[in-house]
Amino acid sequence: MLRERIADRGILILDGAYGSILLLSAKTGKCPVSTRVESLCLSDPDRVLDLHTKYLEAGADIISTNSFNILNPEMLKEGLTDEIAAEAAKLARQTVDSIELAEDRSRPLVAGSIGPTEFNPGLISSQSTIPIDELENIYSQQIRVLLSAGADLILFETITSSAIAVCGLRAAEKVSQETGVAVPVWVSAAVDKGGAMIATGESFADFCKAIIKFDPVAIGLNCVSDIKAAKPILEKLRNDFDGCVSFHPSAGLPVEGVYPLDPDAFTAAIIPIAERELADIVGGCCGTTPLHIQTLAAAVAAL
Repeated sequence: MLRERIADRGILILDGAYGSILLLSAKTGKCPVSTRVESLCLSDPDRVLDLHTKYLEAGADIISTNSFNILNPEMLKEGLTDEIAAEAAKLARQTVDSIELAEDRSRPLVAGSIGPTEFNPGLISSQSTIPIDELENIYSQQIRVLLSAGADLILFETITSSAIAVCGLRAAEKVSQETGVAVPVWVSAAVDKGGAMIATGESFADFCKAIIKFDPVAIGLNCVSDIKAAKPILEKLRNDFDGCVSFHPSAGLPVEGVYPLDPDAFTAAIIPIAERELADIVGGCCGTTPLHIQTLAAAVAAL
């Protein structure tokens, strides 16, 4: 699906941030970190629909569901994870199916977003340790819900270890076996300037070796604040991986909740990567807005 779209039209545009926009305080211009943006799918779906629409109007070829934190242990305890995931996929699907498109534009894809989890898959003793089979089952359930409610593919994003990624990929294989239909999975990792996985210190190279055998449709980086430092990491990924490569960084490192890269600066930093064909999919993560995506999409179209 992704490969065909990229072969047909070149670089695809992913949407931008959700949390830093949907929870932005009108008074302070800051995002309250403790609030769960995913719950807005149930309590204020019109706000989510509106943001999806703005990203599509900005030129996004892929929009992600507002379900990034559905594997948060506290959310799972509350028992609303399935309902939120289903509604998140329905809202994204509804927006994609209803938007008017130019004749030369393919209908955008919906990526079912599953972000990082505090669970540790039985490898290191901690309060959040969980048996690997149990974590795989949790992933399987969320994959089923997202796909059945309208997602075209699954996006594991801001992943910080190969152990977590492998749990998700095995879960996708399980769902594929159950349904007889291959689940397209895209894996995006969060790394530091040196290419080590954030929080775990695992090398990105080792991470890729562990997941490539599962044949994900795309591998990439997101939540990167130093875009220039990502170039050599993307170069190596391009050389080592035959699938699609993605890159959706943040708008810099926030200072007191404010992200420094405006749409022009953000786009200027990404375009050299696009020009060198180091990524097939580009978009935004924390701090980016529909205007960031609109500016980026216009610049990519002009290449």
